[in-house]
Amino acid sequence: MQIVFWFGFAVCLLAAAVAKAAGSLEIPQHLRSTPLRSSNIYDEGRAGREVIARIRSGIYEGYPTQLCVDDLYRCDNGIFLPYKTEEDGKVSYAITISTQNWDNYPSEIQYEIIQGILGFLWGVSKQSHQPLLSYFATTPASSPLDFLSPSSVSMFAKFGLSGYLEGGKGRHSYGPNCWYNAVASIADTRSKYAASRKLTGGSWDKPRFMGPTEFRCHMRQFTAVETPAFGDIIRYYRAEPVYQGDAFGGEIHGAVFVGDDDSFRGDSSSADKVFLTKNGRSDLNFLIFHDMQGLDDLYKGGPENLKHFFRVNEGAAIVDPAVTEGTSACSGAYLIDRKNYKERLDCLAGRIDPPPGEGKSCYSYPENWLGDTDETAPQPEMKPFMLQAPPKARVPAYNVSG
Repeated sequence: MQIVFWFGFAVCLLAAAVAKAAGSLEIPQHLRSTPLRSSNIYDEGRAGREVIARIRSGIYEGYPTQLCVDDLYRCDNGIFLPYKTEEDGKVSYAITISTQNWDNYPSEIQYEIIQGILGFLWGVSKQSHQPLLSYFATTPASSPLDFLSPSSVSMFAKFGLSGYLEGGKGRHSYGPNCWYNAVASIADTRSKYAASRKLTGGSWDKPRFMGPTEFRCHMRQFTAVETPAFGDIIRYYRAEPVYQGDAFGGEIHGAVFVGDDDSFRGDSSSADKVFLTKNGRSDLNFLIFHDMQGLDDLYKGGPENLKHFFRVNEGAAIVDPAVTEGTSACSGAYLIDRKNYKERLDCLAGRIDPPPGEGKSCYSYPENWLGDTDETAPQPEMKPFMLQAPPKARVPAYNVSG
């Protein structure tokens, strides 16, 4: 009996050693989350000063924001009457920010503008699905970011550096978006997760806007799965690479699954899936954790929109085509996106004029979208994923990806 026991024990030790040598990685799955604005990384004073500096620099020029987002009674004052609207019996207050008039706004208006922007970024108490700060329920606590790209750590809850951006300012800028962050956070070989999947594509350390054609190309190195595990990508998309409505090249949104949380809603009977996500491509928001229902509210849309989980294939070489010379399998897709967006970005940057014609703007570029010539390449087999229609979002809409 003892011989059998020690033999079995030795086999277990050997298996553990082999797994460790092979680069396997045990990642906790259960999270503890708190609303981002209630977390220990939120500093009201610092965040407010940052918003004021960004307003003065013109980043929020022409940006519409809600006032009194967490308490409409604060707007029960004659000074807010010009900004009041009523629709279907519901009262709201909103203002379009003018950089030039900032110093002339009454202090009450300035305060509510700042609070509206902070609510959009960090969340408000009345918001059903707020941005989150999530940690693994371990001792000592660890963050999902510990297992992802170092660039994800540096961009979490922080605005992108100016070198990451193209096009215009604020809502007219194009920077590290959902597709870039979804791919880079797991494909970067500096991350523990990439090592555990034996990925070989190299570093992803030059954050940038990623177009839909490139993202769709990278997804060919992923396999659809029924149940997500850490590092899997949730993908909202169309079956065909169309540019229509909320779909750009057939793609709508992508985010990285980091774990389940059954605690922060106070309802242990239903676990919420939490994702690392960049909700938009502009300089008006940053990388956050968000629960799946919040993402569904923003991106699931109508029945033509699909949603599946995808896992990167072990040993995949996901190379950043923006920093290599033709060595990435998606170099052609990257160049298609650059061609598609060049005139739009040049126009937003003021280098060229909008196309002629009534009602035309920089967003009228391009006149025709180029498609991927390799769209006939095999795609992962996917089973239908049915969802109930999501409730209408009760918060300001995020910028669309494209």
